Amino acid sequence: MASSQISAKPDLGSLAHSDGQRKSSGMGRRVMYAAIPVLIFAGPIVADRLCLRSQKPVVEVASAADPTRGAARRC
Repeated sequence: MASSQISAKPDLGSLAHSDGQRKSSGMGRRVMYAAIPVLIFAGPIVADRLCLRSQKPVVEVASAADPTRGAARRC
């Protein structure tokens, strides 16, 4: 009769990370830090352009009076 040995403690060595998982180059973090200022400055500009694209320009019309007509001249 063969008896199997049951360990009371689980094998925690199988949970360890390998060296490739432990080492991080940080490139993703650098890209994120570079993208944040771009989004902060370019975001409102792009949103403004998208909102104002469908609006018609506001035009104010004024007429000027001819100074030689209608007004009494002082000499």
